[in-house]
Amino acid sequence: MDLILQTYKLMMKNSYNEDRKSHQREAIRVDDVRNTEVYADLYQFTPAISVKNSVIDLTNYYNNDETFNTLHPVSRATWLFYELITIHPFMNGNGRLCRLFLAWSVMRDGFPFPVSFSSGHKKRRQHYIHAIEFARRPSGNKGELNVILLLSMERVLGNYMENKRLNAIANHPHNNNESENQYYYIRKHSVVEDD
Repeated sequence: MDLILQTYKLMMKNSYNEDRKSHQREAIRVDDVRNTEVYADLYQFTPAISVKNSVIDLTNYYNNDETFNTLHPVSRATWLFYELITIHPFMNGNGRLCRLFLAWSVMRDGFPFPVSFSSGHKKRRQHYIHAIEFARRPSGNKGELNVILLLSMERVLGNYMENKRLNAIANHPHNNNESENQYYYIRKHSVVEDD
């Protein structure tokens, strides 16, 4: 619980809500978990009275359950993401916080780079929301969340390998100005992007 609260405080430091009509700013409260009910359309997140205990239970399970710790790292990370987003522990910033902990989870399990949790498609937000809604069904299938995470990991590794390849071309001892110019052109116009 402490790590989640400390991370949230750092992430939301100096953040504010702005009223769209009056443009007045109000600092976002970051001292504790939410104490009011929240909904997304007809879906009600964990009741406010249960938030703190739910987060404590989630972290205890994540850290201490022997069976859970034998799951594949992708399944473990998407489970953490989904359960935390379902609790919705704060009034603002829950999606960012949950994506950050998803990246933390895969890195904790040995993935060498931070991951941007995204399908990479122009409709990535819709994919993300659909995957969460799909996991909320009675079957609790987190398969779509796993696919998005795997795509994200593949994109990060692809970017790394492409950068390594381009650096090798640029630093090759037989490199001449023409290939160096090609390197900078390719780098500038690279189709390999990350969110």
